[in-house]
Amino acid sequence: MTTRRIPKIITWTAVAALLIILAVKTLFIGRYRIPQNGMYPTLPAGSGLFTSKRAYSNPSQVRRGDIIVFIREEDGQRYNYIWRVIGLPGDTIVTAGESLTINGNARTGAAPLSAIARKRSHPQ
Repeated sequence: MTTRRIPKIITWTAVAALLIILAVKTLFIGRYRIPQNGMYPTLPAGSGLFTSKRAYSNPSQVRRGDIIVFIREEDGQRYNYIWRVIGLPGDTIVTAGESLTINGNARTGAAPLSAIARKRSHPQ
């Protein structure tokens, strides 16, 4: 191999690697930042999140506790909504004061609803 070909090989390898990375990022991986404390305390405001753009081939594959991202456009502005799934089709969700009930079962271990609202209104 001549010394003239080595820089060409390195250049083409770098270009190919960048194209592969760009294709993977565009088609398969999403990177998002949590803008507010809607999922506090597990994901506080400012947390970074990588997602699979092809995680669900069918909406019936979504499970409680999954974090989902969807994009919505309003007035020409694009918004990323990042939510945790707490209810599935047919579930009954009830909030009363500080409690959360799913299908008649009290949800324990979650942050109090007032703490979540307080963190949303006063991000750190």
